[in-house]
Amino acid sequence: MSASTWGTVDRRGMRLAILTWVLTDLAVLCWQLVSAEAGLETQNPLAPAWLLATNHPAVVGAAYLVAALCALRFARRDAPWQAAAMLLLTYFCVEESFAARFGPGRGFYPSGLVLMGWLAGEAFSRASGHSDRQTTEAWSEQGAIALIGVVYLSSGIAKLSTSGLGWTHPGTIRQMILKHMPVEDGDLYMGLGRAMVESEVFCSAIAVSTVVIQLGAALWVLFPRVRPLWGCLLIAFHLGTHVLLDILYPGMIFYVTLFSFPWPRLFRVQGGGEVTFEAPAVAWKKLAAVLALVIVAAWVVPVRLYAGRHRNLDRMHPRYQAIERSFED
Repeated sequence: MSASTWGTVDRRGMRLAILTWVLTDLAVLCWQLVSAEAGLETQNPLAPAWLLATNHPAVVGAAYLVAALCALRFARRDAPWQAAAMLLLTYFCVEESFAARFGPGRGFYPSGLVLMGWLAGEAFSRASGHSDRQTTEAWSEQGAIALIGVVYLSSGIAKLSTSGLGWTHPGTIRQMILKHMPVEDGDLYMGLGRAMVESEVFCSAIAVSTVVIQLGAALWVLFPRVRPLWGCLLIAFHLGTHVLLDILYPGMIFYVTLFSFPWPRLFRVQGGGEVTFEAPAVAWKKLAAVLALVIVAAWVVPVRLYAGRHRNLDRMHPRYQAIERSFED
């Protein structure tokens, strides 16, 4: 395994940054659960009654208190994995409660993903026989990076698997821009949008670069020396989708920024050299077995139906329906 951009320094600063963002995301989710109202038409009919009833202020407040205590415990130098696991479980319950009532909170999944990857990396390190904290946290970091990278990679593969190279046609991006953003005259920003839509060269360049950047996330995961460059491309991709499609994932931008650059070296923190670590074949076999079980579990019909219903709720959101109507008109 190649070196990490964070080198040999203690990753407590990285954990603190992750926990700060996780607790911020959780605070927003809790506030929306308590303050927003959901009608029967927006609730997942497959969700259990106890999950739909978890928006009571006392329940939500208790959940956030548990998460905060777990975060404080995990922020300590020894960083016990039990605290991170409990934090992830609490985060999952709150986000799932939100999704059951309003549809998936697309902007909040990165925090849960990073926590899951961190724990998976630590478990993999222990399965490899590593006991020192430095190596374990290096693997934890790599686990979080891997799951973030999988999101981009799967998105790029999905584009090609559904539309093939036709996805790179300029009409695809033109359709998406028209669907998400008005391009009427009378405003400089809207006029710029119109100019972009009318340019086939621009639309083709955006479509091709989107697929290349997303598929190239594999390089971001596997090669730390490439990570700063590809991190900049991923951030540019998110800013571009925000400008053109009014879609923004601040969590993804934050975590890509956190993992992409050698911050200890930039701030001249002592111990910022390279760290190299390896894993025995048996550890990789265990990982493959776990991944196979996860795939099988995710493919079970009830799980797919439940997750699919979440997606349908998202499509029932008034903003989404308004966009659909405007596009059809």
